Amino acid sequence: MNHRRNFIKKTAITSAGIAILPNISLGKSFKRNTEKLKVAVLGIGLRGTNHLNNLLKRDDVLITAICDIDPARI
Repeated sequence: MNHRRNFIKKTAITSAGIAILPNISLGKSFKRNTEKLKVAVLGIGLRGTNHLNNLLKRDDVLITAICDIDPARI
C-alpha cells in the first residue's frame, strides 16, 4: 500500500510542476515574437477541419499549405 501512495504523491507533484512550468518560463519577461507561425495542415477530416478553423481564428498564424487525399475536402 505504501508503494501506491508514494506513486500517487510523486505523480501529483510531477503533474503540478509540469503545469506550473510554462507559467514560470513564460512570465512577464517573455518577449512576444511578432513573426507569424507558418502552419501546414495535412488531412482535412473531422479533426483537421477543427484544427484549421481554430488556426484561422488566430492573428499570429499563417496557413501556408493544406493537403488531403480527398480533393473534395479542400
